[in-house]
Amino acid sequence: MKLWRTPFDQRDKAASPTRVLIDKERCKGCSYCVEFCPKEVLKMSEQLGPKGYAFAEAVHESRCLGCGLCQIICPEFAVHFESVDTKANPEQQAQPASSRRAEEAPQPHQTPKAGRPRG
Repeated sequence: MKLWRTPFDQRDKAASPTRVLIDKERCKGCSYCVEFCPKEVLKMSEQLGPKGYAFAEAVHESRCLGCGLCQIICPEFAVHFESVDTKANPEQQAQPASSRRAEEAPQPHQTPKAGRPRG
């Protein structure tokens, strides 16, 4: 759709590229995520997971909208998303997500003490 003007918050609201991660140990092969994906990103694998079920796998990650429907509909919570930052340096992408979150955590705000101003 061609817009006659660009919204101010387009960069914030636009879908960012995401990577679909499927936990093979949790997936029980119900294929809900495969059936309900609007862009057919997922398909059932030929391999069997540890539980003995064929698990879902991402085959067309470039098509993914990041809508989260597969994550919401999964009864075993086996589907997760990872944001793909195209501008980040490769060293930062190699770090696990948990360590990046700890570094990016906001620092607590220091409130001024009540009382008479000094000076």
